[in-house]
Amino acid sequence: MNINIPRDTILQRVKMTTAYIAARNSQPTECYDRIVATNADEEMLSHFWQEACEEANACLRSWLQPRPSEDHYEESGEESQEASLSPNYDVSLSLHPCVEMTKGPSILTTLQSMMTCSILARWAGIADPDSENRYAAETARWRHRLARLLSFRPHPRKVPLI
Repeated sequence: MNINIPRDTILQRVKMTTAYIAARNSQPTECYDRIVATNADEEMLSHFWQEACEEANACLRSWLQPRPSEDHYEESGEESQEASLSPNYDVSLSLHPCVEMTKGPSILTTLQSMMTCSILARWAGIADPDSENRYAAETARWRHRLARLLSFRPHPRKVPLI
C-alpha cells in the first residue's frame, strides 16, 4: 500500500485549526496573535513537519517496505537533502491485501490526523502552553488507533467444500 500525504494539506489543516482556536477564545485578538500560523511561521512549521514525518515513520516502522535509495543512506549514515526537504510524506507499507482493501482509507485519514495533532502539539508548546497536553494526548490516541488499524486481521472464513 502506497501512502502519499502532501505537506501543504497537513499544514493547511494546522492553519485552519489554529484559526479556529483563535476564533473561539474569549479574547480573540490576543489569542490570534499568539496562535495563528502565518507565512512568517513557515520555517518553524517545516521543522515541525519533519518531526511529524519522523514520528510517523517510527509508528509505521514494522510495516514499512524498504526502498533501494534508503539502504544507501543507512549505510553511509547520511540523510538525503532532497528527502529532508520533500514536500510530501510518501511511504510504502507491507500489509495484508484484505487490510489494504478494507482499512486503507481509514489508515490514510488516521495518519493525517496523527500528523496534524503532532504538529499542533509542538505549536501549542510555543504559542499556547495550556493546550499542549491536550494535543499531545490526542496525538497518542491517533497513534494507538493507527497501530490497531495496521494490526487488523480479518476473521477466518469457512470455505465451502465442493
